[in-house]
Amino acid sequence: MGDIVRLVEEAQSREAPVQRLADKVSFVLLQLYLVDFVKMVFNVSGEAETNKLVPRCFAILEGS
Repeated sequence: MGDIVRLVEEAQSREAPVQRLADKVSFVLLQLYLVDFVKMVFNVSGEAETNKLVPRCFAILEGS
């Protein structure tokens, strides 16, 4: 019985490769949504240099 408990605990402590891929994809999608949101805010506020905006957004997100 102790072996079964140990095996279940080990299985629950590890992350499946598919789950890691899903985490990465969802993080990239979150970054893209944030970039779009910031672009929208800058467009509404009249900021004209949106070509510099996207690299700034990704630099900020990579720092976190």
